Amino acid sequence: MEVSMRSGTAELLDVEEGAAFCHVKVATMRSWILHKRVSYVKLGRRVFLRHKDLVDMINRSVVPAAQRAADDVSR
Repeated sequence: MEVSMRSGTAELLDVEEGAAFCHVKVATMRSWILHKRVSYVKLGRRVFLRHKDLVDMINRSVVPAAQRAADDVSR
C-alpha cells in the first residue's frame, strides 16, 4: 500500500474523520467496517480509512435519476 500526500494532509483518515466525511455517525462507519462495506487499513490495533476508498464507495452508491417520458416533459 502506498500512502500519498495531497494538499499537505495524509490520505489516511481515522474512523471519526471518515464518518464526518461521509456525514454518518461513527457507529455507522464502524458497522460498515465490520461488515466490510468499506475497505480499511489496520496498523497495529488502529483502523484507518483511505480517502479514495470512501470516494469510490460513494460513487458506487449513486442512484441515477429516473428518465422522464417525452410527453411528461412537454407538460
